[in-house]
Amino acid sequence: MATLSTPPGEEQVESQPAFPILNLQGDFFKELPYTPGPVLSKGMSGYVMLATHRDKPKVRIAVKVMPLTAKLDKAVTESMFNRELGTFNKTDHRGLAKCIMAIRGPDYLAIALKFYPLGDLGRCVMTLPSTVQTWFAGRLSEAVAYLHHKRIVHGDIKLQNVFVDEGFTPVLGDFGLCRCIREEVLTITADRFGGTEHYWAPEIRDRDNQMLVDPFKVDTYALGVVILAVVALVKPTIDTDYLVMVNISDRIPSCHRCILKRVLDPDFTQRCTSYDVMTFYSKLL
Repeated sequence: MATLSTPPGEEQVESQPAFPILNLQGDFFKELPYTPGPVLSKGMSGYVMLATHRDKPKVRIAVKVMPLTAKLDKAVTESMFNRELGTFNKTDHRGLAKCIMAIRGPDYLAIALKFYPLGDLGRCVMTLPSTVQTWFAGRLSEAVAYLHHKRIVHGDIKLQNVFVDEGFTPVLGDFGLCRCIREEVLTITADRFGGTEHYWAPEIRDRDNQMLVDPFKVDTYALGVVILAVVALVKPTIDTDYLVMVNISDRIPSCHRCILKRVLDPDFTQRCTSYDVMTFYSKLL
């Protein structure tokens, strides 16, 4: 089976059997007692579908399906699948999504996850009550700081990858672009980053592909964009100067402004860390 080699500076995140990995000869929805539908979201690597247990209709899961015949070649799909499983196995935190089972089929790879009925943060950010803004910022920064403590870079922090559970608590998910950075590695080249343009740090957006950047600070910038969206009730856009918004917008509560200036600093050598953000919000909660 084709896989991508581990790039220099990264560790292979091993997929130990912390959850069932099923090797199926046919379709998941025919071999297991789940009824498919509807599709909850679509992305670069595939789509996420709701699955309801046929005998227990109150039991619902979200199944991320990664077709092996999609626009991504099989090696890339396999690599993203392995990165995601490896991250699930290496982490255990209340602010991170949990894997229920993984599936290898003839036509697709799949990951079964807890279903979040309130959807992703991209769908509800504009209607978030002010009473939960600091709570969301604190919980998300805690989750990202935990990943970074484990030397894991998420690589695609954005509203659509934050899920909201029944208790209105944010949970960070979608680990297909995660990478585990070796302890001695402080910087990597900018061309190693993908993710979503709306959340790119300046050193990635305006990059010289061979420029050396701090991968954790790139993540932290994206975290800052998400927090800004939460506290200002805005959706990120490609042409928004986020630091200017922080400085002039009257929609941003004063208690958030100082940390947002630090986390959205265009100079990554001066930008604060995810641990700094977590510490700041822990004092407010």
